[in-house]
Formats: sequence, C-alpha cells, structure tokens
Amino acid sequence: MIADSLSEGLIVIDFAGGIAFANPSARLLLGCSETEDVEGLPIDVVFRLTGDEHNDGIVREPWKNAVRQGVTIHDDDAVVLTMRGKKRSIAYACVPLAESTGKLAVVITFRDIGSLKQAQWDAMQASRMASVGQLAAGIAHEINTPIQYVGDNLRFVAESFEAIAKIVAAAKGVDTALDSMIADQDVEYLCKEIPTAISQSLEGVSQVARIVLSMREFSHPGSSDKVMTDINRALDSTLIVCRNTWKHVAEASLDSSSPIPLVPCFAGELNQVFLNLIVNASHAIEAAGRTGQGRIHIKTFQDGAWVVIRIEDNGTGVPSAIKDKIFDPFFTTKPVGKGTGQGLAISRDVVVVKHKGRMEVGGKEGEGAVFTIWLPIQNETKAT
Repeated sequence: MIADSLSEGLIVIDFAGGIAFANPSARLLLGCSETEDVEGLPIDVVFRLTGDEHNDGIVREPWKNAVRQGVTIHDDDAVVLTMRGKKRSIAYACVPLAESTGKLAVVITFRDIGSLKQAQWDAMQASRMASVGQLAAGIAHEINTPIQYVGDNLRFVAESFEAIAKIVAAAKGVDTALDSMIADQDVEYLCKEIPTAISQSLEGVSQVARIVLSMREFSHPGSSDKVMTDINRALDSTLIVCRNTWKHVAEASLDSSSPIPLVPCFAGELNQVFLNLIVNASHAIEAAGRTGQGRIHIKTFQDGAWVVIRIEDNGTGVPSAIKDKIFDPFFTTKPVGKGTGQGLAISRDVVVVKHKGRMEVGGKEGEGAVFTIWLPIQNETKAT
C-alpha cells in the first residue's frame, strides 16, 4: 500500500533482471496500461536508459552496476525509453537489495523531470534575454554620447560654412586675383556640395540617434509594477528595433491618428509581444513570396474602456483549421529551427493573464493575418 501510494515510480528487479514489482506510478510513467502485466518481463523491455545520441545511442544498465558493486547508482538527468518507445526525461536511483537467498536484487525509484527541465530552459532563456537587454541598453547609452557631440559638431560646421559661403559670395568681383583663386579651387562647386554632404550627415546622425533611443526604451529593465505607457511610442520603438527583419520583405506603417490614452502595463513585456507579432508578420510575408509588395499595417484606437492594437499583414494568413490551436504552447507552423512555438503562447499570456486583456487572430488564409489586442485603460477592468 505504501509503494502504491508513492508519486514516484518504483520498480523492483530480481537478480536475473526481471521485474518483480512495479507500482502504479511506474506503470503510468512508463506508458503501461492498468491491465498490462509487466511483472516477470525483463527490465530492458519497459525501462531502457539511452545514452548520448552522439555516442551511437549506447544503452546504459546502471542496475547491473548496482548489483556488481553493491552501491547506489543515481542520475538526476537521464532519458528513458519507455515500453511504447517514447523518450522521457527522468531522475532515478538504483539501490541494491539483499534477497533471502543472499543474491542481490535492485530497487529503482524514478520521477519525471520533463516539466522541470522545460522550466529550467525557459528560465535560462529569460535570463539570457535579460542579459542581452541590459547589454543593449548599456551599448545604447554609450553610443548616445558620441552621437550627440558628432551631431553638435556637424551643426556647428553647417552654420560656420554658411557664414564662409556668404563671405565668398560677397568677395566676388572685388578683386581679380581673388576671383581667379575662387575659380581655381572650384569654390562655387564646394559651396554647393558641402552643405548637401553636411545635411546628409546630420540626417544619418539623427537616424542613429533615433535607433539608439528606441533601443534604450525597448530594452529598459521591466518594472514589477504597471506603469502608464504610451502604446504608440512603444510600437514605434519596436518597429525601429526590428526594422532589419521586415525592411527587405515589407513596408511597415503605424496609424496613430486616433488619440489614445496612456495605458497601465508592463512595458517591457508588452514590447516583446509587439516584437513577436511584427516578426511573425514579416516571416509570413516572406513565406508568401510577396517580396517588394509586403505590407504590415498597425493601427491603434480607443474602444470604450479599451485601447485596441491591430496588427495586419498580407502574408500567408492563418488557416481555419489551426486558429483554435495557434496560441497553444509549442504549436508552430514554421520549419524546424526557425520557431519554438512559444512566441504566441507567451504573448497571449502577457496580454490576457498579466494585463487582463484580450487577444484574437483573424484574417483569411492566403490573404494575411490580423492580430488584435485589447488592453484595459483602467487596472480594475476585467477581460470578457
């Protein structure tokens, strides 16, 4: 009764390697049915530990070592091949047990650590993203200072050159030698082209400054409390940060003509939601082969007690058959290596659970997708 009540799997193996006992938890973890009789079967039939896949899949049998050496063998990160051929991550211990005949049997206890490993992986990814964000914020801060004085110096050069150009213009016709020098040095050409070069340089510096500012805002450390956030500014920063993702496949636009109030939210997490949706839209447009005619259109407006963000693209769209599953964890339509299937699930969790909002997907297959987010203007507003 004690063994049957354990949440951990428990298997007893006799000295010959046959299963003498398996509790209900072991049967469940190994994929056996309630009526399936596993007692008497060789342990390798239902419980095989696989080795590293890069090592030709060597099968390990730690219970044999436990018998030979008379010591406990354990591993907190192993992979077992169950009776149905499914791989499962487990932690196990093999403990030798003396039988009345003097021969050693083995007791194996094990537990499923799949969810624990996933949680550890998620935490590691979150930590990595936080580190990247802090690094980006630091780099943006360091770039900001030289960009400022480069811009200031260019403006000074532009103003100074205007004064010099006026002096040169006033000097024409006053002195023949001076006119000859002006002609020899092609000063008229310089007076025409240098202001253009300075103007283009100032425009480039301004663009870098906008990118740096967007990086600083996008990667700003999140707060444990909601803060009043300008959604349009957050969207604009996100578009600039991920411009390299969409600029080759689409034109992106933000329609913020309809005034909206500030919204209480976790700005950092909401930025990540916007980033996921914009990147997904660019991937869908790329998959649809609409290079040069792709479109990502974002519109914000107020609808009663909600601020609405609508992100629309003309990519492949979302088939009706998968609309109900698109927000499920690990569900993805992207090829292996290009997506984890976590982006939309996490985005929906941020919007619905953390902000008490709503998130829906629409559009027609082959014409494009429309993702719509409703965020409550007041903290106490509940999702419906």
